Amino acid sequence: MLFVERFAGDVYYRCTTFLLTYRVQRFTMNLSRRTWHDVSALKERETLMKRILTFVLFACSAIALAQAPQIKIGSKVYIEPTDGYETELAAALIKKKVPLVMVADKDQAAFIIRSNVRRTAYNGWSADSASITVIDARSSQIVFAASASTTRGLINSLADDCAEKLAKFIKKH
Repeated sequence: MLFVERFAGDVYYRCTTFLLTYRVQRFTMNLSRRTWHDVSALKERETLMKRILTFVLFACSAIALAQAPQIKIGSKVYIEPTDGYETELAAALIKKKVPLVMVADKDQAAFIIRSNVRRTAYNGWSADSASITVIDARSSQIVFAASASTTRGLINSLADDCAEKLAKFIKKH
């Protein structure tokens, strides 16, 4: 069995070596037979391939660098009604001096803020949580999301936390 393995390995090595040397010899013969016209055609193909590669790279980089809409200072924002929490959130945005303009008409807004408040009661104590999502009105992309929770039962502190996170995000970006 050992002899067969050695023999098979030796045959494989000799065949691959022969094929590689044959290909190299054939390639060098083709190069020596080429005329100036063939070489210029090869250069034209090479430049065409480089141009195509450059175009593909630029197209891919443009797609990769595309960013989500940014919340700019002074952007108009509409806060969707949510069981009275929108009033607390609007007050918190003013209190925390978030640089946004709140509007009452949804059609005038560049961004829409959706919020959610949840109260969970456990054996004598409660936990509240709130979340906000800022959505681009034109593209419906989510630009920012934040959540806050407390066991004190103060909804306005949840709104303050969410407004503070939004203010930090706007100033950072």
